[in-house]
Amino acid sequence: MKTKLYIYWPAGMELFTVALACSLDSRAIRDTGVNFALHFDPAQWMAMLLSPYFLTCAAFATFGMWKLHQIWKSGPVFSDTDKFAMVWFTMNACWYHTGCDVMSGLFQVMPNLRDAYAISNANHNFPMHDLHRIALDTVYWLELFIQLPMCVAVVVLYAKRSPARPVVEAFLCALHFAGTWAYYLPYMLMGETSNPIVSNIDRTVALAWVIVPALLAWRAMKQVMAMGSQSLAADPQR
Repeated sequence: MKTKLYIYWPAGMELFTVALACSLDSRAIRDTGVNFALHFDPAQWMAMLLSPYFLTCAAFATFGMWKLHQIWKSGPVFSDTDKFAMVWFTMNACWYHTGCDVMSGLFQVMPNLRDAYAISNANHNFPMHDLHRIALDTVYWLELFIQLPMCVAVVVLYAKRSPARPVVEAFLCALHFAGTWAYYLPYMLMGETSNPIVSNIDRTVALAWVIVPALLAWRAMKQVMAMGSQSLAADPQR
């Protein structure tokens, strides 16, 4: 059970983000000034779960997880950390970069979750690329055009057991680590907290994109060094 939790928690966290977005009473928070309110509204759940944007992300995530299991059944055994990393990057590509940040933060088309983003950081209420939110949008575009494709590339390199994988993975993890700081730090330095509860829930969840990339990058760099040592041992004259 512990092994499954270790491998699959990035997928489980998607369910948490969906449940929170569908339960958050954004109207009460916006209209009455309360910091946090939850409710159960079937229409709110259906608005998101039946949205073509959510269904597209869910379909890609489901296909991605199915494909991972097919890959794990073939060839040499993957370690638990390898499996976790593959799930992590798959869910980033299919949900966290796309359904969350790009669709909810940048384009604001994902029902419910776009409201949660606006509550977490009120600068989302300004038009795209407005001076108040340009730091956010810069990170969103970075995710869409660089981090998302690289997540797919790293999963493919894992599947092929490519020796280039640790190098590419370390670079991607550095982008995730730096991107997270670039996204949150400017507003924290300016003392901007749009909602003391929702904003800090968001920041707490975002710690995963500080801790996980740091650990995976450290692991990848050790693997690169080990490969270098093996290469030198095999050919001392190089």
